[in-house]
Amino acid sequence: MSFFDEDEQPTARTRRAPRPRRAATAGPSGVDSQTLWMRRAVAIGAGVLLFILLIIAVNACQDSQRKNALLDWNREATALVKQSDDEVGRQFFDTLSQGASQSPEDLQTQVSSLRVQAEQLLKQAEDLNTPDQLRGAAQSLLIALELRRDGLDYIAQRVSTALGNEGDVADQAIEGISSQMQAFLASDVLVRSRVTPLTRQALKGDDVVADPVTTSGFLPSFSWLQPSYVADQLGTQLSNNGGGRQTSQTVRPGLHGTGLDSTTVDGIRLQPDPAANKVPVAGNLVFAVAFTNQGENDEFDVPVQVTLQGPGKAIVGKKTVDTVVKGATATANISLPRKPTAGEVYTVAVEVKAVPGEKKTDNNKATYNVLFQ
Repeated sequence: MSFFDEDEQPTARTRRAPRPRRAATAGPSGVDSQTLWMRRAVAIGAGVLLFILLIIAVNACQDSQRKNALLDWNREATALVKQSDDEVGRQFFDTLSQGASQSPEDLQTQVSSLRVQAEQLLKQAEDLNTPDQLRGAAQSLLIALELRRDGLDYIAQRVSTALGNEGDVADQAIEGISSQMQAFLASDVLVRSRVTPLTRQALKGDDVVADPVTTSGFLPSFSWLQPSYVADQLGTQLSNNGGGRQTSQTVRPGLHGTGLDSTTVDGIRLQPDPAANKVPVAGNLVFAVAFTNQGENDEFDVPVQVTLQGPGKAIVGKKTVDTVVKGATATANISLPRKPTAGEVYTVAVEVKAVPGEKKTDNNKATYNVLFQ
């Protein structure tokens, strides 16, 4: 072997060992399959839990919205019924009760105004956002408010006739007004027997704690169902054919009639001469009309009226005296619905209305000129 041949042969020390190959991994990140499936299961479980929580949240939100809708309707409907009871019903019956101190035209205007309010309340009730659970209650509420509006509309058309006419014409108007009181009673019954229990049932069904819609009553008393009571409140009376208190009586034989004695305003006795009587407008302006039963029988429900004619509409005050025994003197204290204008002269007509059987009426009236200053 030559020198060069030995030099070309690598020695055992200089020969490099081949690098060992890495073992094949079980996954893309070097995680074994068991760990990989474990992670996948955890991810799926977390997704399912998140989905369940999302469903619970949605249901809770829907439940809250449903309860809030019930509460909102109940609150708004309660407010509407309260307005109808207090601001319309109470005002209406107070107005009728003061009919004796108002002119027929003024009374009609006031009732018509209340009818407009009733119409507005009905429209607000129609616009309420009503949940399905309260459809029945809402429908009954609308009917009740319609009954109130229609009753006021009917009465507004007849109250002037009831006060401004006499005999059968006035009787029919008064009886018609009395019949419409049934509509107000029906509205109260409808709210109490339908609206209230149906609302309570819906609220309880969704575990909502609230007082259901109810009414304190539009009709204040059953007495208003009687025509004679309506006539009394209006400061008038039914004729013998009208079914009032005098229908049970026949006109007794003998003389019937009254005579006007005097008219005094705040202590100033009016004089029926052309010179103007001077009356301070700052006073109470209560007309004390004194008259005597000049007949041979006791008289009942005697109407007395004071009418002031001057600038603007006539000012009319009325009062009914329940009983005047024969030969006795009675006084009707009549307040005016509004004061006359200071500095103006008014013609004041005072009249004690004829009683049944009275034939002589020329001594029942008097006219005065009055300067209110």
